[in-house]
Amino acid sequence: MKNLNNDVERMANGIAYCIGMVAVFLIMFFAACHILNSIIDPCLAMLESLAENVLRMGTALMKILLVSVFVIAIYKVFIEAQNES
Repeated sequence: MKNLNNDVERMANGIAYCIGMVAVFLIMFFAACHILNSIIDPCLAMLESLAENVLRMGTALMKILLVSVFVIAIYKVFIEAQNES
């Protein structure tokens, strides 16, 4: 009976230790998630505005490049037409 009592006490201590370690890990994990969320969330709003600005700038540059290519093509057509005449 004494050995059984010691084994049960040791097993209960081991289970309590495992439960305590899991609780500490979960508290630290969710605290880290909360802290990182408070850091990352404002950055996401800033990144969204930056992405919108980049898209606007990209479309503006595409339009400028297309217009410049169109103007160069028209210029070359008129220069070629004058050189052939």
